[in-house]
Amino acid sequence: MLKRLATLLLGIGLIGLGVLFFVAPERNFAVQILMRFWPVFLILAGTVRVAGYLIDRHPRSPIGGMMIAAIGGILLSANLLGDRSLIQILGKYWFWILLAFIAGRVLKQYTHRIEDGVRTNAFAPGAVALMVLILGGGMAANYLVKSGRAGLNLRFGEVGNYIFGDQVPIEDEPPQTFAIASGARLIINNANGDVEVNSAPLPQATARLIKRIRAASEEAAKEAAKNIHLQIASDGNGHQFIVNSTGIQQDFSVLIIITIPLTTAANVEIANALGAVKLAGLSGDHTIRNCERAEVGNNAGRVMIENPRGPVVIAQVEGEVSLINTRRDVALRRVNGALRVKSDDGAVEIEQVEGPATIDATRDVTVRNFRGPLSVTSRQGTISLETSEKLADDVRAVNDRGRIRVSIPKDAGFRLDANAGRSRVRVRGFDGFVFLRQDRSSAAGYNISESAPLVSLRSGGGEIQLRSAGHALAGNDD
Repeated sequence: MLKRLATLLLGIGLIGLGVLFFVAPERNFAVQILMRFWPVFLILAGTVRVAGYLIDRHPRSPIGGMMIAAIGGILLSANLLGDRSLIQILGKYWFWILLAFIAGRVLKQYTHRIEDGVRTNAFAPGAVALMVLILGGGMAANYLVKSGRAGLNLRFGEVGNYIFGDQVPIEDEPPQTFAIASGARLIINNANGDVEVNSAPLPQATARLIKRIRAASEEAAKEAAKNIHLQIASDGNGHQFIVNSTGIQQDFSVLIIITIPLTTAANVEIANALGAVKLAGLSGDHTIRNCERAEVGNNAGRVMIENPRGPVVIAQVEGEVSLINTRRDVALRRVNGALRVKSDDGAVEIEQVEGPATIDATRDVTVRNFRGPLSVTSRQGTISLETSEKLADDVRAVNDRGRIRVSIPKDAGFRLDANAGRSRVRVRGFDGFVFLRQDRSSAAGYNISESAPLVSLRSGGGEIQLRSAGHALAGNDD
């Protein structure tokens, strides 16, 4: 009775969720939460099926329930981490599908009852063949992801929309012009799609709205687009951009494109964008909170990005850069200012940082062309630090479980303090280097002086490698 009640409630919940996806007039916060966490219903459905097998052998096997629960967990993780490619998801999570299948087979064998009939072999030839198929498919998908050939992007919160209609881009309104003073604020909150802000040699700022509507025909999309408008609310401090979509029933997203005069500095503030945010060629201080992907290029001023759901790409910034609670890969090129990165997941790659930098990450961290001060922390990845310039300040690297690799010029004066815990410290290419201690897990010394920068390296379980990068580049002496 309890199992049937749970199944009934689960079915009602799934139907209500599906209806909500199709009839919700606007993407309010509740809808966004449900669209992100809908795979929880698959986990519950799989759990109910497994419980039904254990209680009264309905269904006859727990394998289907285990697989459904595993797929639900995989899709939930994909939604939370921003994975959008079917190939990428298969290549990343295939092991859990295989584990669920094996667990289901083993559970069925070891909970067998006499009244169930003949006991099945958990690793029968057919089951082994299917396991090999899952393994091969997962490895092939992983190869495609690493080689950059993965595709088939989907937004799993919107599966129904991919069945009922195509997405049609429509720009049926002329660009709006507005006057903007230097230092004004440009505010965009809860954008249902992508946002781009750039500069151009124009006398006035402009704002465009491209509507992307999923409908069965272009005519239906155009009709729905009449109910979507971009409003600009201006006050003495700046401008706020609002997309009004009252009365629209179709699923839609937008692209907001704002172009400001090339010589005008503006402070951009974007929060809770469901799509990607791109800033290019701007002057001013910018803040981005909660978006699918963040990209900033050729900017003069401070940049702060917090809680992006996807990767972050920053190139050529003259000013302070702060990245807080990033969940995917981070790539930075030519940051001329203070840098602070807090990465919850994903790799961090930095190329040429001129100011002080602090990186706190979970996975791999790579920093090239730095002078210090530099502080890098990783919990389980590899820390790689490379520079061909003489150090101007201290360098500190701490890795809880991974390796540390450092490459600096052999003629750079520095003080070394390295300890690899249970592993080893290896130093290569520095003439006359002498270990002050005989223990191979630690090293100290080299060009010791009171004014020399300190290179402090700490690893809780991985090897530390310090090697020479040759002579420092000419013209970089202090």
